Amino acid sequence: MFSIFRFPLLALVAGLLLAGCASVDYSVVDPELYEGTIERLERELERNPDNMEARRDLGIVHLRTGQFRQARQELRTAYEAGAEDPETLFSLGLAHERSGERRDAMNMYQRYTDVPSSSRYRDPMQGRYQILVRDVAREQVRRALQAEADLADVAPTREVVAVVPLAYQGDEPRFEPLGFGLAEMISVDLAQVRQLRVVERARLNVLLDELELAATDFVDQEAAPRAGRLLGAGRIVGGAYNVFADVDLQLDTAFWELDRAEEPTFDSKQDALENLFVLQKELVFALLDEMNIRLTAAERERIGELPTDDLEAFLEFGRGLMLERVGQFQEAVQAFEQASTLDPQFSEAVAAGERARGVDAASGDAASFQRTVQGPDIVAEPSGATPVTRRLRQLGTGLGIGEIPDDPADERRPAPEVSDEAPRLPDPPPPPSND
Repeated sequence: MFSIFRFPLLALVAGLLLAGCASVDYSVVDPELYEGTIERLERELERNPDNMEARRDLGIVHLRTGQFRQARQELRTAYEAGAEDPETLFSLGLAHERSGERRDAMNMYQRYTDVPSSSRYRDPMQGRYQILVRDVAREQVRRALQAEADLADVAPTREVVAVVPLAYQGDEPRFEPLGFGLAEMISVDLAQVRQLRVVERARLNVLLDELELAATDFVDQEAAPRAGRLLGAGRIVGGAYNVFADVDLQLDTAFWELDRAEEPTFDSKQDALENLFVLQKELVFALLDEMNIRLTAAERERIGELPTDDLEAFLEFGRGLMLERVGQFQEAVQAFEQASTLDPQFSEAVAAGERARGVDAASGDAASFQRTVQGPDIVAEPSGATPVTRRLRQLGTGLGIGEIPDDPADERRPAPEVSDEAPRLPDPPPPPSND
């Protein structure tokens, strides 16, 4: 059983010190502040090399003092021995990232799904994973652009589908987010089909940026095939829509099968705006028929499920996707939260809010991410500190890491592997005998 030591007296003193500190840079903490802790943990590991709690704590100390490869080694050993509490998962991911091992970092951050939603580590892990996914996507697209001439003779992969945001043809800003929401729902539905693979939103967005393409460009005889080659996609779904007098919805879709046709196939549907969600499902089933894909009963049922029947919630969801697309993550979080407030059963909006909140929390390079996310456990002593304050800080440094408790107003609980109870201190020795 792994536990994090917390002592009430030290927590109180550290909490008072925290109140006077704006921030602490934990990527460049003076190692001397941790000398007592490091010596104690190393002595413990000499006595008991199988003490994975001490090894985990030593890894975290190395991480906070800039010894990233040592941190990775100690944390990896503890993790492989069974330490899977949120702090270990987060810290090992960060140690890999600071060591330049991005793929290993992504593998650890991806474990955010195993972390309770109440944990303070879940959002940063999810956000950092999404940021690294975007970095990888950007590199992939740029490599593809550099090797574009070599891709001209490569046959497109028919199973891979790219869905671009539908272009709004009207002038009422309220309905502009619909195109983003519709593209997302089409992607979600097509991803239910075992025979298809949908291009990740991150890679698609990077390509749109790099080529300065708009949604309407994907019906062009040059732009769409080129984008398909760069994305490795044999099929592209795009199109346009308009809303008339706040009532009628005109939906025009374009579908490219790049290995079979020189021009896209177009389909046009019109219905009352309130039937938007049914119209979107009809569009997906029509696309699958065009692809000659036979669905299983389970796939058909999953695709037929409506994500929401609340138009305002869907508009907020689409607005969140628009804001996320241009990097306004705080505003995107607010839009997604508004969508899930209007319809608490709108699971895609809930998940999108968690994603945007995590990216906002984890933004910046690895060093700034570590500075802003990693929780402090040692506070720099302010100038003019009294001898008592210095003694208490030295005592805290010697006892271990993690003395700062969670916010008492916070009801978060760690993963089951972590104990939430402070260890019992030994009873004081009996008074000296009068004999």
